[in-house]
Amino acid sequence: MGGARGFGKRPGEKTGKYPAPVRQALAAAARELAAGRWLEAGDHYHRILESLQPDCPEALAGLGGVLLQLEKYAAAAHLLERAVALQPGDGETHRQLGTALIKLSRPQEAATHFEQAIALSPTSAPAHNGLALALQALGNSEQAAVHFREAMALNPDWIEPPYHLGWILLNQGQLEAAGRCYETVLAARPDLAGAHTCLGIVRQNQGEAESALVHYRRALELAPDAATHTCLLLSLQYRDDLAPEQWCAALADFAHFCRTIEREEAPPNVPDPDRRLRIGYLGPDFRTHSCAWFIEPLLAAHDRQAFEIFCYADVLVPDAVTARLQKLVLHWRPTAGEPDEAVARQIRSDRIDILVDLAGHTSGNRLTLFARKVAPLQVSWLGFPGSTGLSAIDYRLSDRWLSPPETPEFFAEALWNLERPVHCYRPHPQAPVAGALPALTLGRITFGSFNKITKIAPATVELWAAVLTALPTSRLMLKTLQAGEPAARQRLEAAFIRHGIEPGRIFWLETLPDPLDHLACYQQIDIALDTYPYNGATTTLEALWMGVPVISLVGERTASRYGLSLLSALGLQSLAAATPEEFVQAALGLATDLEKLCKLRNALRGRMQASVLCDEANFAQAVESAFRQMWRLWCKRRS
Repeated sequence: MGGARGFGKRPGEKTGKYPAPVRQALAAAARELAAGRWLEAGDHYHRILESLQPDCPEALAGLGGVLLQLEKYAAAAHLLERAVALQPGDGETHRQLGTALIKLSRPQEAATHFEQAIALSPTSAPAHNGLALALQALGNSEQAAVHFREAMALNPDWIEPPYHLGWILLNQGQLEAAGRCYETVLAARPDLAGAHTCLGIVRQNQGEAESALVHYRRALELAPDAATHTCLLLSLQYRDDLAPEQWCAALADFAHFCRTIEREEAPPNVPDPDRRLRIGYLGPDFRTHSCAWFIEPLLAAHDRQAFEIFCYADVLVPDAVTARLQKLVLHWRPTAGEPDEAVARQIRSDRIDILVDLAGHTSGNRLTLFARKVAPLQVSWLGFPGSTGLSAIDYRLSDRWLSPPETPEFFAEALWNLERPVHCYRPHPQAPVAGALPALTLGRITFGSFNKITKIAPATVELWAAVLTALPTSRLMLKTLQAGEPAARQRLEAAFIRHGIEPGRIFWLETLPDPLDHLACYQQIDIALDTYPYNGATTTLEALWMGVPVISLVGERTASRYGLSLLSALGLQSLAAATPEEFVQAALGLATDLEKLCKLRNALRGRMQASVLCDEANFAQAVESAFRQMWRLWCKRRS
């Protein structure tokens, strides 16, 4: 974030108040800095502080800046704090102290110093950029974007502000603007792997799967990292043309990347098959996120006598859901921003018996930590529909509908199937009523999907178009983050046109921040159409709770079997089609029998309430039984 001395007075200027040896040393340090010789400059500063002038603010700030460049952030912050106290009017020192504090995960303090730096030097691009980073860490993305833009205006050639602004815009759903940011960065630095990864995410969210893969692969060529491997593996799950060997090769590449991660020594856990077990859940989604809706019932219903529960929350910006989940467990460990080494030490200190990965290959995962094998048993569950590719993870928790014994899908982990769905749904307590069937008022069927646009693969478009063609008076309602992005909408509408469906039959709804407003949108839909090959899970459960039946196409991969798992729990296997033709017939069977559709709409919520999908105690017992059996097998192997 800028050089060691980005603006303001350089060491050696206005130093006439010091004795000649101090002035000479400061001037020598300045020359070394100008030549990029940080260590040599640091030697001069160190000599001043040790032997010549211990309270010299220029030397304190200079050595602090050098330590900042050497990534010794705590030591840098200590020196820079002393310099600021002695010379509070030096904006550059405030800026560098803010930078050190950001690196030490102290964004609130950092913001104060960046604000002071801006007050002293309003045209400092590094200070605006630093304040933006602090605000971003504090969850204030709107104000962060303001200061990133200010930094860009002050220094149009600097690529760091657009790089970070792009991420904010991406998370706000402003995909075209985010894409322009990363294009700007790559125009200046085509070899910057991180920008390729981020532009790949943008393209993925715009529905440009091929372009996304190009950028992910380029990033991996330039600088392989775990995050880009994750992006590529997740993107492959959306593809309807994914060959098994292609998937296995991508997993093997990730496993090969992790080969250099040294495994921990075997934890000294006592191999007693019947003792109270320590279960650790690790993930980034203990917050307002769809995964939290599935974590909460399990945390609430765990048997505290037989299991001691720990949560390792990689939550960057905690919210009300975070606070609610924290109250459900005795041991809550905030781990966001901590390196894998520190989190591994904490897990070993907590003597975790079974560590559960909640993310898989989704954003914010710590699969590199799991590669260390930090607990005797490691289990993957929930966030991702495929294998992690890691042999260090012992089991994948699934169910017999998602992953039947005869599945051809490759897993590096051993499958452990529950005899009930591996998802349990806790509906919103204030969820609106299902409402009357819209077709009774409109005189035509409204099909709908609230899945994100990345799941609407070419096979999905073809499938839905076949339904719309078979029922010419029907329409399709899509609620997605990309509804407000003209380019994304036009791209998808063009795909429907190729199958004979005019854009006028497609209605778009933008995402709504309030969950109750979101659920109320289901009142506008008669029948939900699932995506393929990556089925919905949360959206399917929401639709069913709101009285909207879901038609799903079943494939061989786990990703395309969520509909089967959830519908089977309600006795609605007939809505889980084995072929595209059956999918169309299932949709028509409901759409052409409004009396049947009305009865189903009115009965679905009660049916769900009485099913295992909402039986939290049953779910917790099934998971706990699986954990206990896994543990007993481990104990048996140890003995």
